[in-house]
Amino acid sequence: MHVKVCGIRREEDAVLAAELGADAIGLLVGRQHPSPDFISEQSAAGIARMLPSKTKAVLVTHVPDVDEIERLLRETEIATVQLHSEILPDAVQELKARLPKLTIIKSVHVVPDESIEYPKPYLNLVDGFVLDS
Repeated sequence: MHVKVCGIRREEDAVLAAELGADAIGLLVGRQHPSPDFISEQSAAGIARMLPSKTKAVLVTHVPDVDEIERLLRETEIATVQLHSEILPDAVQELKARLPKLTIIKSVHVVPDESIEYPKPYLNLVDGFVLDS
């Protein structure tokens, strides 16, 4: 099991989470709806740079557009993305083709009768899933 602390907005919180053993820090970038957890690309890049090597930075985004996701990843220099949008499998495949070393995690909302079928088209496209309740 891996532990990711999401919604980190301050460097001191990222350091504390890393010191307490978090495997990854989720940085919410690419505002698509109001939330106090969103941070700028510059803030995400700064937090990612100061993490210890054992703690991975994860760019968490609701953005469905491949060009914009690629831009956010290049701006922040983060090598792992967690996709929370309703991004289509073809778009995920395109993202992987553009950035072959990128680790892609797909969010699956836990909904009765849908949670088993929804991720199937993504099985060979992503590196992992996160269940979001």
